[in-house]
Amino acid sequence: MRGGWIVVLVVGMALAAPEARAAHRTELIDFLHLDAEIGYAGGIQFGKLREADGTDFIDVAKYNHSRHEMDIDIEFGIAPMLEFDVRLPIVFEDRLNYRWANDMSYDPVEDRVTMLDSSPLPEDLVPDYKAAGFGDMWLSLQFSPFHEGYVRRPAKATMLLEVGVAPPTGKSRYELNDNGTPWPGSGGTDLRLGAAFSKRIAAAEPYFAARYVMTGRYEIELFDTNGQSTYGGPIKLNPADRVTVLLGNEIHAMQNSARGTEINVDIYGGFTYHTWADIETGTLMPVVHPDTEGYIATTAEYLEPHFGLGLYIRPVKMVQIRVTAGADYELSHIIERIDESNYEVRTGVDTLRVNFGLTVVGSFEPPDEGPLPKPPSYL
Repeated sequence: MRGGWIVVLVVGMALAAPEARAAHRTELIDFLHLDAEIGYAGGIQFGKLREADGTDFIDVAKYNHSRHEMDIDIEFGIAPMLEFDVRLPIVFEDRLNYRWANDMSYDPVEDRVTMLDSSPLPEDLVPDYKAAGFGDMWLSLQFSPFHEGYVRRPAKATMLLEVGVAPPTGKSRYELNDNGTPWPGSGGTDLRLGAAFSKRIAAAEPYFAARYVMTGRYEIELFDTNGQSTYGGPIKLNPADRVTVLLGNEIHAMQNSARGTEINVDIYGGFTYHTWADIETGTLMPVVHPDTEGYIATTAEYLEPHFGLGLYIRPVKMVQIRVTAGADYELSHIIERIDESNYEVRTGVDTLRVNFGLTVVGSFEPPDEGPLPKPPSYL
């Protein structure tokens, strides 16, 4: 499959909880309790691609990138203050729709491949890429060694630690599923490490959360326009890792402990740092020139600031509804570069993504058969 669609790695920072004992980011369900979630997550990104022309940059493409998926989460309290989570993502559509794009040509004067001064692609050749299918399943453990809400040994603040792994269930965009569209996964085995801290102060609960995702390498064989392996066999590509940091405040607008109802408002901001990555030429471009097809390029590191709002409503004790909305601003960076003598294409300064989501959580707890078990010895 010819490359040309931008991979958006959605970082889900929400951690489920049945009771408002701590900020949403640091809550765990109780021992032997079960939470089942089903939710929709969507987003659309608007952006342009620009190429360096001396000291200036010229627009060479414009695109919209949308993603729609359903997430199913199952969370179970396997021990006091220890939770096991399974996340199953089903991607309805991950679509990169180019509004327009210049062709790519060889400039004999500059002796390089470029999109500058090239004629726009005909409308029927402007790429419109779609991916769909089962995404990367996450398996994770979350542990809270200190918790304000633990009745036997309450702490001054709440701390949550997390470790997760995602086997390549979603496969990579280089493999096609039954309906002929590429898979929406990363292609490798991913590792996730996270930590979050919160402190209840009257009706407010400020929190800090950080997460590191290491995206595993995956193997692929690249071919030139003549169908010959450009590197003499399979090679491994190194996707970008990322670090996300969030600062926020969850405001407990309304709580009724007797009925178990509540309304909380979450306001947060932060950023994600994306490392550099190896990619195939044409992966992040609307077109690829025959002289550069099948070779490895580099995408540069960059920052992506975030801002978001969440409204968490619990109309009854066993049900919670979460409504979220946010925006991500992708700082301009090189998305594909082979060497100094060829094209150097960047994202535009107006690359903005709008996100929205709706999740329904059902909480299930065992019958009350007496006092809770004693905390484990490590607490």
